[in-house]
Amino acid sequence: GINAEYMGIIRTMRGTGHLLPWMTEPLAKTAMDKTLEFLFTGISNFWMIPAIVKLHEYRLHWELFVSVLTMVASFAYHTLQSLDVDEFILNEGKWHVIDNIGAIQCFLNILVFLMDTQHRGLDKLLMYSGFAIVLIGQTKDPWNINYSAMPILIFTVIFLIVTIKKKRLPNIDIARFRQGMMCLGVGVFFFAKGLDEQHDYLRFHHGAWHFFINISSYFIWSCKLAPTDMASPKLRKPPTQSAPVLLNF
Repeated sequence: GINAEYMGIIRTMRGTGHLLPWMTEPLAKTAMDKTLEFLFTGISNFWMIPAIVKLHEYRLHWELFVSVLTMVASFAYHTLQSLDVDEFILNEGKWHVIDNIGAIQCFLNILVFLMDTQHRGLDKLLMYSGFAIVLIGQTKDPWNINYSAMPILIFTVIFLIVTIKKKRLPNIDIARFRQGMMCLGVGVFFFAKGLDEQHDYLRFHHGAWHFFINISSYFIWSCKLAPTDMASPKLRKPPTQSAPVLLNF
């Protein structure tokens, strides 16, 4: 199973020079250590809720689904890891893979959002295509950093092409966007610090990454000035009783 593969890769790579810092042998943890690590890495996932509420207000149902899935998968993965529990529905390795898929897709969704195409159908096509790329890559080799970086790189290039072709920047609140990017920068710093688990025993730095990346997500989702057909309910006319209500997935 994937958990055996997950642990097998860690054992095989240990001492070869190809071992990522987070793959090193954990030290023995006390009950208090486990509780604190659970708070830092498990509970910290719920900082995503403000962004999820914003997505609900915008009626961005696909983005909402991906965010909720990522929050749940990350919470489950880090809970099993911090409390040394073998399984909750799935094992730690499988939750980790789902977390990877969701996290990468969240970045793609934001890049599409910032493309400001003014065409929800095109946005969906891009996001669904990105999801297929992410799913194939993570299924092939979830522990290969290239398969995590490649979809984000591809969509960054698409974002630049779309922006250049439109000859204008996205219609966004620059102040909010700047706040989001500042939080992202701080989050990336803590993510890098947290890779060395030998010096981040209770994974405080990784928990800080969760906090800052989720707050960054909230600011970025909030920065759009003029949502179009994916607009917030305030900009939509409520349907009449006789009109059919179409679900926007």
